[in-house]
Amino acid sequence: MQLTVSKPVVGLSLLFMLVVMSALAVVYVSHLNRQQFNLLQAELTLQSEAQVKWGQLLLQHSTLTTPSRLDKIATGKLAMHIPSSEEMVIVKP
Repeated sequence: MQLTVSKPVVGLSLLFMLVVMSALAVVYVSHLNRQQFNLLQAELTLQSEAQVKWGQLLLQHSTLTTPSRLDKIATGKLAMHIPSSEEMVIVKP
């Protein structure tokens, strides 16, 4: 006994397989897209944290380099003072 398959059945079977493969490809690409989006969100979070840290460092730098603080350290810890006119020496070339 010989089994015969008509051409429309073969065409429909092929079309069904292509639709299933296309659906699997969509699912796979969606999964990759979600993974990449999660990585992007993680990097944006790190960038935001770095920006906050940079702002804190700039604020600390400006606080530590104020002239009044430097003057206080120079006079207190280093025993420096503004020289009087008698202590000044002018060097001529």
